[in-house]
Amino acid sequence: MGSNQLEESKKEFIAIASHKLLTPLSVIQFNAELLLKNTDISEETQEKLRDILKNTKQLVDFSGILLKTTDAYKGEGEQLISDIDISNVAETLKKEFESELVEINIDINLKDKVIKAPMQSTDLLSIVRFMVDNAIKYNKSERKKINITFSRDKGGLFTITILDNGIGVPDGEEEAIFSGFYRANNTKDIDVKGNGLSLYLSKKLLKNIKGDIALEKVESGSKFVVKFPIK
Repeated sequence: MGSNQLEESKKEFIAIASHKLLTPLSVIQFNAELLLKNTDISEETQEKLRDILKNTKQLVDFSGILLKTTDAYKGEGEQLISDIDISNVAETLKKEFESELVEINIDINLKDKVIKAPMQSTDLLSIVRFMVDNAIKYNKSERKKINITFSRDKGGLFTITILDNGIGVPDGEEEAIFSGFYRANNTKDIDVKGNGLSLYLSKKLLKNIKGDIALEKVESGSKFVVKFPIK
């Protein structure tokens, strides 16, 4: 099988898999929401249902990202313009990740906290969520620190900077980490759950809307910069 044919097979698999995942996940999400409306269930059961619902929503968003990285979706992002409240995105991230072991600092350097972007708010949240999740997983510090900045650069591009105090990325692997199913050499001794797809999918989705994500050199930890055009 040639490289072009292999790439096409990969894209077809991703498109089919994302469609197949969305239907059962949507059913789980609907039933969890329905059960939570039942006031007779115990607080413990409600907490478990909320956990199921949160994780199911993340999987639904992930499946949506998978679908939007296929050629079938390419160009659609340019037609879709959504109002995204960055304050809501920041609040959601803090609720999901901040804990006794994780410190998240978020700066919003924008005059208007609502942006018009060529993606849905769930897409933007998923991209940043991928970055934060990686920053936590690949971090041996007792106190994991993550700094996120939302701003516009001099050219008018919307910019998200994610800086952490984790293990960083080895020299020479700055581009390779954006390949599908790739894990950096310095992560092999870290026992974490992952599929090596988050950076790959983020880059593919951003490319579809004429944006990009890159790793910038820092003395310690990692610094990822996301850029894309906004209206």
